[in-house]
Amino acid sequence: MKGVSFLVLVSIIIISSCNLMHCPNKESFLTSFEAFVDKAEKKRMDKADNWTSEDAEFKDYVDRCYQEFKNDLSIEEKKLFWTKTLKFYYNRYNGDLSDAYDDAKQNLSKDFNKDINEMLKDGDRDVLKMAKDLFGNDIKKGLDSVLDAINDLGDKLKEELEKEN
Repeated sequence: MKGVSFLVLVSIIIISSCNLMHCPNKESFLTSFEAFVDKAEKKRMDKADNWTSEDAEFKDYVDRCYQEFKNDLSIEEKKLFWTKTLKFYYNRYNGDLSDAYDDAKQNLSKDFNKDINEMLKDGDRDVLKMAKDLFGNDIKKGLDSVLDAINDLGDKLKEELEKEN
């Protein structure tokens, strides 16, 4: 009986410490999320096909960490988070922005729509920065795809906003 209790206690401590690693505070959350997205980009470049652990880690960032700190994030920090989120999806779906958007829409619907809409209010400058962050040196190659995805995103956001009103 003592062994079972000890095992449960150790399991709880391990799970808690793993979760605290990502977001013990806002700054650590943003820094570790950025590093996580950079690792996802490397994984895409290495042509890896198993994303199970990254999907689980990403879900923890979005469902737990972002929810915990979203009210404390400035507009700039939200832009950073959502730009990195889009970059993760871009890498996760190997550049297929349509599949990435569909997955994000399904899994992040309310926060995704609300915060992306806020981000798009600032106009072309932020959209261009997001495109540069996503595509780096390949911006010319990916710009048409980004613009199509942004136009589609805008249309879908308008539809969602009309449904909510």
